[in-house]
Amino acid sequence: MSATRLNYFMATYDILKEEQVGFRKGMSTSNSTLKLLHAIKAGLNLKKSTLAVFIDFQGAYDIICRKGLLNKLKKIGVKDKMLNWMKRYLTQRCVRVRWNNVESKYRLSNVGLPQGSFSSPSFLNIYVNDLIKRLKKL
Repeated sequence: MSATRLNYFMATYDILKEEQVGFRKGMSTSNSTLKLLHAIKAGLNLKKSTLAVFIDFQGAYDIICRKGLLNKLKKIGVKDKMLNWMKRYLTQRCVRVRWNNVESKYRLSNVGLPQGSFSSPSFLNIYVNDLIKRLKKL
């Protein structure tokens, strides 16, 4: 499934929470900032506190649990051939490390998303999408 098809699927079935603005066409952190400012202003007017949670996902591609991602893909309705294709795409991936012009041997890795892939930002959005629901319960 191309990133375009995956994004179309997520938009058609309204999969991503509106607060999830990363890697989404027509959205940016400015959207989140404006929403936060409005929430703070409303809280001040009502003499209530406002809670904001900021998460830095730097390096997130390297630690995504692929099995967990595949479960989340199933949960949002990806199935059959599409899910099998994604499973094949995400598993049996090898990595190596380069440091000071010295390279390690390739090793099989069971975590992380492919760097530079057009699909990885969409996969990351799916992986973190349910955090918003959990944070709203605080």
